Amino acid sequence: MGRTILGAVVGGVVLFVWGFIFWAVLPFGNQVVLPVANEGVVAEVLGQNIAASGVYYIPGEGAQEMTEAWQEKHKAGPVVQIFYRREGSDPNGPMFYLRGFGYLLLLALLMAMLLRQTGGQLETYGSRALFVLVAGVFAAAVGFSGAVWWNQSLNYHLLYAVYNVSSWFFAGLGMAAVIKPE
Repeated sequence: MGRTILGAVVGGVVLFVWGFIFWAVLPFGNQVVLPVANEGVVAEVLGQNIAASGVYYIPGEGAQEMTEAWQEKHKAGPVVQIFYRREGSDPNGPMFYLRGFGYLLLLALLMAMLLRQTGGQLETYGSRALFVLVAGVFAAAVGFSGAVWWNQSLNYHLLYAVYNVSSWFFAGLGMAAVIKPE
């Protein structure tokens, strides 16, 4: 159990560091998340019309019943999905990073438990690292549901897939070195 926890910590640290490099140092993120023209005006209109934090969809009225009017609005566009946080947040506060690290540590712990569940079937370092990578590829593929079902940006989801696959590649290198068959 000790190696599993140590492997999770190694994986969590690798995921955190790689995430910082990928999103804060490399230039990819700004290429798929685009700025909004007249951002202040748009933010003001959102603030005046959306009372609570949540997820919103336009066109929304009639969506549940898929009324004919809703379908026509959907076809005509625009179609908008809004992830809205009315109260804002501090993107550089310590809780932002602690919450993020805790999340990555939990993911690494789950991956470490999966790796441990192979019961020694993965005897070589390469096979253990490949196992983690393949699980990461699976997780990245699951993330494409937004592009498939919600017509979200394919470029956005491709970038996230590259991030997730590369994250689990690097984490797998570290975790496979620590979590070995007994």
